[in-house]
Amino acid sequence: MVKAFYVFLVIATLSVGGVQANTESKDSVLQQARQFYFNLVEKQQAGQNEIVMQSFEKQFQFKDFAKRSLVDVSDQLSDIEHRELLTVFKKLFYKNLRKNQQKLFKHRFKSPVLKQNQIDSKTIVVHIFEPQQSHEVALYFNTQNEVVDIEISKALLSRQYRGTFNRSFRKGGFEGLKSAMLQKLNAL
Repeated sequence: MVKAFYVFLVIATLSVGGVQANTESKDSVLQQARQFYFNLVEKQQAGQNEIVMQSFEKQFQFKDFAKRSLVDVSDQLSDIEHRELLTVFKKLFYKNLRKNQQKLFKHRFKSPVLKQNQIDSKTIVVHIFEPQQSHEVALYFNTQNEVVDIEISKALLSRQYRGTFNRSFRKGGFEGLKSAMLQKLNAL
């Protein structure tokens, strides 16, 4: 889970409203991505940990992230079970984030290059990387410019959680997955 969490924090997703975004709005998304990520890094390095968490929680769209992470098991759950898992997952996610935030926002790029890809009509991925280095962060934004996912060095956080959740669900169904989440939450 720690590896998955670390991977998650490196990448974030940005979205503008539609595939036909003009150059001005694309530049705006790049600027927002740059400002969001580097602002978190600066605050982290200044020791303003609580402000980092508040800023991240305000910009992060947990509901979309959870939907991506639980996509394989959601249709096998009742509404009540789904709500229970979301409640536990949200607590687990943010507690894990707080525990690992030092690792997540420590990388300062010297001469960052930003590029973006439109992956569908609702999501733009902004890649932040240093030429000649392997470290790369990608932010995924929705149409409201909220971060919905993070990719670090080509590893998407929601996919990491998704794999973990699928294994737990296959072993023990809803109760097995909920139990595994609660055990991890209590261990943090």
